[in-house]
This record gives sequence, C-alpha cells and structure tokens, in this order.
Amino acid sequence: MEFKLNKAEEAAWQQFYNEHKHCADNTGAIGGQFTFIFTPTGLGSCVEVKCNACNEIKDITDIDNW
Repeated sequence: MEFKLNKAEEAAWQQFYNEHKHCADNTGAIGGQFTFIFTPTGLGSCVEVKCNACNEIKDITDIDNW
C-alpha cells in the first residue's frame, strides 16, 4: 500500500507544521516530532497529522478528492 498527500493535504500539512514547528525544539537529530496517521476507508484514505510534542491532532483529509 502506498499513502501520499495531494496538493490540498500538503497545504494543510504545511500550515500545521508552521503552527507547531516550535513546540519541541529539542526533538533530536532524527526528528520525530510529527506522526502521520493514514486510515484507509471504502471511499478514500483519512489523513491525520499529530504533533508529538503537544499531542494535537489535525485531520487534513481532502474529502473533496474522494
């Protein structure tokens, strides 16, 4: 299985990243501050991104693409 972000989801991810990039400035050399969660459904894949520093999760799914 392959999971990709489309342009709308990439834009939503970039916004989330900009809001949370300073939550944990000490995530180390390999990062690990963000987790992407893909949930396949019969219509398409739901996409969520989580900031592991503050635990906020945002649904960035582009349902218009389903």
